[in-house]
Amino acid sequence: MNFQKKKDKEVRILVQRADRLGDVVFSLPVLERIKQNYPSATIDFLTSKIGNDFVNGHPLINQTIVSPENPLKTVFVNYLKSREYDFYISLWNEPKFAYLGKRVGIPCRIGDSSNLSLKWLYTHPVHQNWRDFTKHQIEFNLDLLKPLKCGEGPIIKSIPTSPIIDDDVCSKIKLVNAESLQVILIFIGTGGSNAPIPEHEIKRLVDVLSNKDAFFIILCGENSDILSKVEGPKILNLLGNTSLKELVSYIKFCDFYIGPDTGPSHIASFFNKPLLFFCARKPNAPTRFGPMSTYFKIIRKDYSCPYFCQSRKCTISCFPYVTANVLHHELTKIVLENRGKKPVFSESAIKTIHMLNSVRVMYLVNNRFDFMRSKKAIEKATSRGLIIFPYLVRKSKTIDMMRFAIKKNINVIQSHNQMSVFPRLIQFYVGVIRQYIKPIYVHQPFIEDVSNRDYLDMYTKEWDRVSRR
Repeated sequence: MNFQKKKDKEVRILVQRADRLGDVVFSLPVLERIKQNYPSATIDFLTSKIGNDFVNGHPLINQTIVSPENPLKTVFVNYLKSREYDFYISLWNEPKFAYLGKRVGIPCRIGDSSNLSLKWLYTHPVHQNWRDFTKHQIEFNLDLLKPLKCGEGPIIKSIPTSPIIDDDVCSKIKLVNAESLQVILIFIGTGGSNAPIPEHEIKRLVDVLSNKDAFFIILCGENSDILSKVEGPKILNLLGNTSLKELVSYIKFCDFYIGPDTGPSHIASFFNKPLLFFCARKPNAPTRFGPMSTYFKIIRKDYSCPYFCQSRKCTISCFPYVTANVLHHELTKIVLENRGKKPVFSESAIKTIHMLNSVRVMYLVNNRFDFMRSKKAIEKATSRGLIIFPYLVRKSKTIDMMRFAIKKNINVIQSHNQMSVFPRLIQFYVGVIRQYIKPIYVHQPFIEDVSNRDYLDMYTKEWDRVSRR
C-alpha cells in the first residue's frame, strides 16, 4: 500500500484502545500524530465505556464507538464493515481486538507483533520491545504508527473538555473559593488499577492544609468511609459526586494536583499541572507509566514485598513511608518552586527522573574488600537518587540471592568482577519463573568519578541492546 499517496486523500482510520482510562489518555498523542500526517483523515475511536465518557467530543475524533463485551459478534462486525475503514490501529493487543480487524476485513491492520499467536492477524505487524524498561507507554503507542510513515516529532499532550462544563465548574470554584486561594485537587482511589494513597494520611494532610491561609482543597474520586464527610470552609468535597467530564474540568482549573498512578493523575499530567505523583506497584514503574508534565515529584521509595502486587485484595501494607508529613513536605517544595517563574523539566530530565524512581540495582561483590573499594562511589550515587543494594556473593545460597532480587524489585544486576552464572540464574528466576521484566546485567564497578547520568545511560544502552535481540 502506498502510504504517501494516501496522505493526500481522505482515508478512514479506526483506532482501538478499549481498556482503562489511563491507557486511553496515553493513546491521545497517537490521534495528534495521525492528524499531523494525514490532515484529511477521518478518525474513529473504538474504546471502552469509560474511554467513551472521556474522549466523546474530542475535536480529532469523527465518531467514538463503544466496544461491546464481545466485539466479534456478527452485528457489531457488520456495523464496522459498513464504515469501510482503510486502516485499523490496535493499540491494545488483546486477542479479541486483534481478530476484530481481520474479521471486519480492514485492508491495512497495524498491531504489536510480540505475541506470535496474534502477529499473523496484522498486515503490518510492529515489533514492540517490551523488555526495554526505559520506554514509556506513549512511546510504545506511537511506535505503532511507523507503517503509516508518520514522522518523528514531539509528543503532543491535549485533553478534550466541554466548554459548557468548564464554565460551570469555573463558576462553582469561584463561588466557594471566595478568597481566590490556590487550589489543590487531591484524587482519592484508583479504581483498582493501582494502590491508592492511604486515606487516613490524606485526612491528616487535609487537616494540615485547611488550617493554612494559602490553599483551597478539592477532594475528588471514589466515596470513602474516612474522607466522604470531611468538611470545612476551605474544602470542596466532591467524592462520588462528579461525572468524568466534570472531574476533567476540575483538574483543568486546579493549581496543584496530588494523586496516585491512575487515569485522572495522567489527565493532570497532560494539563501540565505541578504534580505530586504516588507510584506504588512494582509492575507500574514510572519509566513506563510516569507523569509527563513538565514539573512533578514522584513518591516511590523502596519497599519489601515478595509478591507480584496483582491482587486487589492484598492486605499487606507496603507503604509505611507514605505519610501526611511526607506528602506535605513534598507539596511544600512544589509550591515554593512554582512561585514566580514556573520550573520546566526538559524531555531528557523527565526521562532521568522516571529512571531514578524506577531503577533498582543489585550490586554483586565477591568479598568485603571489593565492596569497600566501591563504598564511597555507592554512597555518592545513592545520595543523588540511584537505588543500589550491595550483595555479598561469597557464602550466599543461590536461592537466597534470587529471592532477594524479587524482594527488592531488582531490574539491574551489576558486578564488580566479571560473573556469568549468578546473574543468569537471577535473570532466569525473575524473568521466567516469576515473570517480571528480566533484569539486565552489566559488568561495571561503581566509581566515584562516574555520574548517575552516566550509569543511567549505560543501563539504557543495555536495555536497548537486549530488546533488539
